[in-house]
Order: sequence, then structure tokens, then C-alpha cells
Amino acid sequence: MVRLFILFALIICAQHIKAKEPVAVIRLEERDSVVLHCRQKANPIVSEFFKLDSSIALVGINDTSYFVIVGKQYDYKFYYAVVNNGVVSVREGLKTHLWNPRKFKKHKRKCLRKIQKAGDIYAYPYETGFIIGVKNCEEQYGNNVYFTIYKHGVMLTECRLPIVYNPKPIDSNLWGFMIDNLLYEMCIDTYSQVKLNKRSF
Repeated sequence: MVRLFILFALIICAQHIKAKEPVAVIRLEERDSVVLHCRQKANPIVSEFFKLDSSIALVGINDTSYFVIVGKQYDYKFYYAVVNNGVVSVREGLKTHLWNPRKFKKHKRKCLRKIQKAGDIYAYPYETGFIIGVKNCEEQYGNNVYFTIYKHGVMLTECRLPIVYNPKPIDSNLWGFMIDNLLYEMCIDTYSQVKLNKRSF
């Protein structure tokens, strides 16, 4: 009787579980001006980090500021890069705190948990092509950012999406990790510039 009850309960549960629907992405043509522009702006960053490893992931905003993951799972390295008049400047990511070391440690722990949950970022079943959205979008706002990822020098995907976008065509933990750190490193730049301007008066 107990087994029958358990079996009946499982059947009822199964009827209410919906299979995850595949994300229907919206792509741009390879020769679209947006595609060409994003690639042209990101090329100096890609070329710079290909010197370290042929497997990288990057996210960028305003065609100037980028957060980059280099290397393979369990050996990821993180960098922040800025392009200014074609010149690329790089510093190690997740190293610098703004003004509160304790809050920075908390931020770092939270970020590292996200990238651990993402696992092998190169194994995600990425959609190919240049993606600008999904057909069943539920939420979107914020500035557009450019994301791309390469495995052994081969591009897996690239997209241009608002900072907040759901559902995402890439792993949400990876997206959250990269966006959080991109914005954090940009804050460090802004804070440093403000301090420098104050000293000049």
C-alpha cells in the first residue's frame, strides 16, 4: 500500500514538472555593422590575452573596459583590461579593494562561489553566432555589454546583451561573476581617478 502511494505521488509530481524549453536565440548576420564594430573593438583585448592562453572569456562595456578569464577550470586567472586610443592596459582582477578590505574579502568570496558553480565554462552548450537576445525574453535593462568566449582559439559564442537579461543564453553564474567584477573594477578606476583629481587641487 505504501509503495502504491509513493508511486501515485511520483506520477502526480511528474505531471507538474515541465521540461526546460530550449532558448530560441535572436542572431545578427556576420556582416552586420554591430557585429563588425564589437569584434573590431574587442580584437586588441583578444590578441593581448591569446599571448597567455588560447582559452579565454571576456565581457566588455563601452568598448573600453573588459573583464577577462584566462585558462582552464581549476586554474582560472582573472584580469581587468582597458583600451585607450588603441593601447591596452591590464591589471590582475580580484586583487584590489576600494577602501574596505573586509568588504572586499566578502565580495571576493561571493564571486568565487559563482565561478565555482559555473564549473567548466568552456563546456556549456553555447549557441553559435552573434546573439542579441532570446525570443522569450522576460527581463532586460541596463547598458549593453559584449561577451565572447574562445576554447583553444576557437570562438564558441558571442553576444551583445543588456547587463540584466533573462533568460540568458549563457550560464547565469558565469554571467553574474563577470558582470559583477567588470563593474567592481570600473569602480576602482573611478575612485582612483577621483583621489588623483583631489590631490591635484
